Amino acid sequence: MIKVKLLDMMEKVGMKSQRELSRLTGISQTTLVKVRRKHSFRSDTLDMLCRALDCQPGDLLAYVPDQDATDDPVRDPDVPFDGTGTAIGPGA
Repeated sequence: MIKVKLLDMMEKVGMKSQRELSRLTGISQTTLVKVRRKHSFRSDTLDMLCRALDCQPGDLLAYVPDQDATDDPVRDPDVPFDGTGTAIGPGA
């Protein structure tokens, strides 16, 4: 799952409100809510946020493995792969 860290980054740079970020970037408050709620958003929105907050996309987004994906070989670091994405060996 992708975690959106927009509010954390706003706090880090001392930005007090979503309204302030909206004014600075020209991004509507509705779009900012969609970003925070992990709805899809355009890459130019991410670009504007990075520019306004002086950060990288990784400062705003993080990958967090799902709790229920423990039996998925793609996410299991103990299952070797053959280089094509296919799990090999015991338990594959």
